Amino acid sequence: MKTQLQPYFYFIFIVFSLFFIHPTTKAQQDNTVLIEKLKTQINEKAKTYYQVQNLNLIAKKYIENEKYKEAKTYLLKAEKLATELNYLQGLSESYTYLGLTKAYYDERPDEAFVYHEKAYRIYKQLFETEKIKEEQMLDFLNNYAIDLYENIKAKDSKKRRYKKAIDNFQKLQSEFKEYIALIASKKELAEKEKTLKEKESTIKAKESTIKEKETTIGSKVNELISKQLSLKNEILAKAKITGKLEASELEKMRLQDSIVGRNLQLSIQEIDNQKLLKEKAIKEKEAEVHKAKATQTQLWLFIFAVSIFLLIILVLFIIIWLRNQRKANSLLQQKNKEIELKAEEIQQQAEEILAQRDALEEKSEVLIQEQQKSEALLSNILPPHVIHELKENGAVTPSYHSQVSVIFTDFKGFTKMAANMTAEEVVTELTTCFEKFDEIMEKYDLDKIKTIGDGYMAAGGFFNSKKQANNAVEACLDMLAFMEEWKKQKMEQQKPIFEVRIGIHTGGVVAGVIGKKKFAYDIWGDTVNLASRMESSGEAGKLNISESTYNIIKDNFECTPRGMIEAKNAGEMQMFFVERKKD
Repeated sequence: MKTQLQPYFYFIFIVFSLFFIHPTTKAQQDNTVLIEKLKTQINEKAKTYYQVQNLNLIAKKYIENEKYKEAKTYLLKAEKLATELNYLQGLSESYTYLGLTKAYYDERPDEAFVYHEKAYRIYKQLFETEKIKEEQMLDFLNNYAIDLYENIKAKDSKKRRYKKAIDNFQKLQSEFKEYIALIASKKELAEKEKTLKEKESTIKAKESTIKEKETTIGSKVNELISKQLSLKNEILAKAKITGKLEASELEKMRLQDSIVGRNLQLSIQEIDNQKLLKEKAIKEKEAEVHKAKATQTQLWLFIFAVSIFLLIILVLFIIIWLRNQRKANSLLQQKNKEIELKAEEIQQQAEEILAQRDALEEKSEVLIQEQQKSEALLSNILPPHVIHELKENGAVTPSYHSQVSVIFTDFKGFTKMAANMTAEEVVTELTTCFEKFDEIMEKYDLDKIKTIGDGYMAAGGFFNSKKQANNAVEACLDMLAFMEEWKKQKMEQQKPIFEVRIGIHTGGVVAGVIGKKKFAYDIWGDTVNLASRMESSGEAGKLNISESTYNIIKDNFECTPRGMIEAKNAGEMQMFFVERKKD
């Protein structure tokens, strides 16, 4: 069944395509061909009226194909060039089409009205100075300005810009209709004048015909009279010879007189008829002229009445506005007096408030200083994200992080060296070291956890584990570089030398804050213990890392495998020395 129906579906589709799809596609194709042809005639450097006309025509064809974006590009060029050349007709066309793009592409009918109002003012100026014909003015009013207004009104949008555009267009509708009526009346008068001229030419032709007939009739009458006289003279001559007139000759004379008289009567009657027709045509012409004058008079009276009506409305509006303005001024004066009284009260209150504000500012400054101190202390103890959570919630919830890189450092032989130093010297040396370590941690966005004697603990990876693992290794290399420089200084000063071991392990930890009064941020888990084993299993001046850390950072750093090494309470583990960062 499906196979049998398929040919019918194909046939219906083809018929539909021929009758409905093809005409639209053909018109669009014609426009596209014309556009491409016009583009070849455009010279970007040319500044002529012809250039403006081509740009506007390309835009018009794009609009007919509903390609408003492309049309807008050419219209802006046409507008700019027409403004430079002061080419009013080209500028009015650009404004007309720009109004369409603003309404249908940008959906800004309020801006479309602005362009169409500009176009209308230019068309009006050109029409009144007789630089364009009535057809061009009517084309703009009917096919663009009024048509756009009807489309905007039919859309029934509740957006403010649509209502504004409709209100603005409505104000111009009376002017549009007045011009359409004026053009229509001019056309009607022109047609009547043409008809009168045709009738005048017809009357003149008839007058010339009458004159020709009068001339012909006069010549015929003269001819008949001359014939009659010659006949009479002939008969009289015979009578003189014979002495008598024959009856037949008398009958001829009588017949001849009657023919001449009849012909004269007919000629006179025909002349009278022609005169009557001429008088009738003149009266009809006078009636037509009188009717045309009456129509024109009625039109001008209508325009005058409309103008008077609008003038009266304007005067009434001005009167009402002036009356409202007076009321507003009187109310304003009363308000000003009330405001002056209130201003005095406010001034007194303001002085009191200023005194109170000064006192509050002093207290506020003290509070701010105290707050800054407390925040500085907190920032030294806790990481920024923990401080933020503490401020927001008043407490910090312990959280688990799956890939945190934990750093442990320890000084080789520190206990023996400290035995030969004063307590003050020990604290000073450790402070110098740890302050530098703190700077390095801040540089690489890592969190210092705590110091345990001569040990230093830090971590990274709470938010971006892969990046912070690389940052942790790079920070440790900076710490080793600092210790090497510090070692040289101590050797020159012949003072005890500090050598550091550093270890890193990456894994899961639990992080949280301990205590209620003396806060301490700490991390727990096997990862912390294994990081400590990496440090203790390393060598002085080296960075020892676990296999989990190596797998993250191996693409960015050169490492030396150490093989399986026994770690205290952890068994054998794969370890690596980090040598340097790869180029």
